[in-house]
Amino acid sequence: MRFTLTQILTTVLIVALGFALVGTQIRHQRRIASLEHALYQARSDIAIAEYGSASCLLLELHPSFYGDPSSLRFLKHEIARSILMHWEREAAIDAAMDTPGHSKAFAKRGLELLDCATPDDFVHGLRSSFSIYPDDELDSWFLGSPPGDLLNFKAFLQAAFELNEPDGG
Repeated sequence: MRFTLTQILTTVLIVALGFALVGTQIRHQRRIASLEHALYQARSDIAIAEYGSASCLLLELHPSFYGDPSSLRFLKHEIARSILMHWEREAAIDAAMDTPGHSKAFAKRGLELLDCATPDDFVHGLRSSFSIYPDDELDSWFLGSPPGDLLNFKAFLQAAFELNEPDGG
């Protein structure tokens, strides 16, 4: 059985196109998976920001929480946890919220609600009054971290304290 040059070239062309299509599909699948992951992460960052904001709003709009020590302690725990998460994911949350400085502004709001006047007040509160569970993550947040993490966190809090109030706010 003999094949003509046209038949051979046609077969090679079809095989090459098949490989190109499969390669393109694999690249597109990887790109779609990457975009899905980025979307999931952005949603997660927005959820962190919204949960923190909702915890602050509960404390601001419902003074009755101040009369219930267990509810007040729980809300303060959640606000403290949200401040830590805003610090850890500062750039991502700011980008997801499309607001540069959102994380620091949230931290300032949270620190005011927690009655913290300095970064050290907050760090001390993490290890005592903001922790509500026996194995609470707040009191051990910086235990396994490099020494610079606590200093970076305090610098983040200090920057939050130094934020100016926007006009009308």
